[in-house]
Amino acid sequence: MKKIIMACLIVLMSSSFALADWVDVFKTNYQERGIDQAVIDAMKEGATPALILDEGLKLGGLNPIKLVQALYCAGAKGPEVEQASRAAGLSELAISTGYEKSVAECADVVADTQAYTPVAFTPTFAISNEGGSTFSPASF
Repeated sequence: MKKIIMACLIVLMSSSFALADWVDVFKTNYQERGIDQAVIDAMKEGATPALILDEGLKLGGLNPIKLVQALYCAGAKGPEVEQASRAAGLSELAISTGYEKSVAECADVVADTQAYTPVAFTPTFAISNEGGSTFSPASF
């Protein structure tokens, strides 16, 4: 039992060091390369939008709208960004403005990249004239 507890403690301690390292790298990247690159690098390391928002909002002078925009531009999924933003206390206006700015600046990443979207079938009620006869309202 002691071995299992020690193994769990070692795993927890190592993951907390990795998390602390991620936060330091995030802050350094923000100061040196800007929030867009800091968010991209953080997502490459496996940070979730919720973690990025929590740490990003702690940074002094960072506009929350710019942070939401950077998350969308980095390829974060919309529902995850919205849920994390609401949990962090951002207003609907800030979330929607961040999304709109991301569409304006990096629409290729924000847009749906699904290769094939089936065409919606619209039924038509036109009468087929395969028999060769002509119908007119006068013949009824």
